[in-house]
Amino acid sequence: MSRQLQHIAERAKRRGDRPLDSDLPELIERYEKLRHLNARPHDPFIHICIEQAFLAANSGSFAVGSVIIDRRGRVLQRSAARVLQPHLRTDLHAEMHALTKLEERRCFTSRDQLREALGGSTLFSSLEPCPMCFTRWILSGVTNVFYAAAEPLSGMVEVAERMPTIWTQIIHDGGKAFGAADCSPKLAAFCLELFVRSQRAGGGPKWQWK
Repeated sequence: MSRQLQHIAERAKRRGDRPLDSDLPELIERYEKLRHLNARPHDPFIHICIEQAFLAANSGSFAVGSVIIDRRGRVLQRSAARVLQPHLRTDLHAEMHALTKLEERRCFTSRDQLREALGGSTLFSSLEPCPMCFTRWILSGVTNVFYAAAEPLSGMVEVAERMPTIWTQIIHDGGKAFGAADCSPKLAAFCLELFVRSQRAGGGPKWQWK
């Protein structure tokens, strides 16, 4: 078990006051049995997304994680969802958070500089991006976006062809690609389960949407 995940499991056992605290040790133990899965091209990056999703769950937010890699497969930015904790931030979905942190760190000053730095890069997410995250990706310099688990209720990727023309034109002109990650089915299933269990927990009593 990685030191980071071991720390999360131990804190959850001691703390017990956040939505998934009672479930995190068991979920982490199950994930450790999936760590050997690396046969598919995108498996290494989905593993990073899962660890970030655990960080999101540990903070009391929805369990979604994301990573941006460059054209050579090097990690540019990792990010966990920070929607509910320490306070409500409707913009801090994992994908948007990753893009924001990358842009703030790089401080791009022109569109050409953005394209040069991020051309061929890819954003991976443990969950299919929502409409907000998907359109943010379209406007970013990141070329590709791939997700581990489909989200039938709010996912945007599967209905992207029905977007207004300007958005589909930007995708086409930018040579952008999107779709399901080429990852192990067991990793994809785990990503969905982790998200669903955190969603059912709802961030705790004070964030039960009615």
